[in-house]
Amino acid sequence: MPFDPISWAIIGFVVGALTVGFWEEIVEWADRTFARILNTIDKVIYVVSDRVVYLVTGKSGVYEKRMEVYSQSVNTGQFNRNVVSEPVPASEVPYDIRQQVNEQRKVRILQNKSK
Repeated sequence: MPFDPISWAIIGFVVGALTVGFWEEIVEWADRTFARILNTIDKVIYVVSDRVVYLVTGKSGVYEKRMEVYSQSVNTGQFNRNVVSEPVPASEVPYDIRQQVNEQRKVRILQNKSK
């Protein structure tokens, strides 16, 4: 049974609202984590890149929030990569993203069984 345009608008609004809340939480986590990384780096000796934040799925389909910040020694030019990750409970992942990952996981399982 196809949905009418109003139903699609309501579904889109709900999914969008859940996703916005999720991303706001990611941004708050990223700000706290970036501050924590900066506190561990001696800013007199190192210069720091912009932060890179992304979500990662593991073999079990569990998400992680991950942040990478690169730093370079002013004196030697040597680079360091600072990575912080934290698991994300499935209940905090928006429904549409969970569905997408679950479908990909099913395909992967079937591919592994056929080997």
